[in-house]
Amino acid sequence: MTSPHEWTFRHAEQLTDHWWWRPGWKVGTRFYAWHINTFEDPAPIHRLAAHYQVELSTVPGLDLIPQQWLHLTMQGVGFVEDLSTAQVDALLEAARSRLAEVEPVKVRFQQPVIRPEAIALTPDPVEPVQEVRYAVRAAIADALGPGEVPDSAGGYQPHISLAYVSTPQPAIAALDAINRVTADPVDLTINAVSLIEMHRDNRMYEWQTVEAVPLGHSGWLPALVAPRPRSLEPWLSGFDSDRHHARESQESSLLGSELTVILSPWSTTRGTRAATSAGSATNPGSPRRTGSR
Repeated sequence: MTSPHEWTFRHAEQLTDHWWWRPGWKVGTRFYAWHINTFEDPAPIHRLAAHYQVELSTVPGLDLIPQQWLHLTMQGVGFVEDLSTAQVDALLEAARSRLAEVEPVKVRFQQPVIRPEAIALTPDPVEPVQEVRYAVRAAIADALGPGEVPDSAGGYQPHISLAYVSTPQPAIAALDAINRVTADPVDLTINAVSLIEMHRDNRMYEWQTVEAVPLGHSGWLPALVAPRPRSLEPWLSGFDSDRHHARESQESSLLGSELTVILSPWSTTRGTRAATSAGSATNPGSPRRTGSR
């Protein structure tokens, strides 16, 4: 598989800070978005990410993304304060109906591309992922109205970020880092899309999953499987000594970490969401603000 899309392989020459505040965002902001954050078998993509993050950790000014926050960016919805519980319920119902007609997607990831604000893996092919997004956008239109779908239908660039840029700099150091890695491509099956309630209070996109909606009629019910949260520091200790030893140490720590199966996404935040958004008056015709990454 080879992608004809230049953005999947053309590296940026200059990096710029990712953490500027988008319109409407501040500490404490909560935002609904559709992301792909749960996979039938996440181990291969986690291994690939670890291989590259070992080398990217040597580049100052990059914020590495821990395993539990890796995601494939898909589609923003709107700020939590702008959506009522009834609207979110309608959105989920519409998404279940639309995504039931979309078959699971198989894609391949290999070498990252350097984007201006992030270093990211891109799927090959991209078209099936774009089709999933079209279904998600149709569900938003069904539930909230055709004029309430944020962002444009075109220009979508699906990706899984490995690191965000926090310090503007030339991209050469990041390029050298990813070119030091030799890793086999990994194949990934996308079986579900998650509605999440996210924030960026800690200079990282963190979230609670409202519900993960499966693709197709396979009956596969995704469970959220995530490594125990851990600081990046234990992964990255020892880099000043022997690079090979550090690589083995980090990858062993990451790939051998004990996994914790947490609540099914079908019930993770259904109770807390009602408390969060109940009673928040909203005008169905008000414009949706966006800003997910």
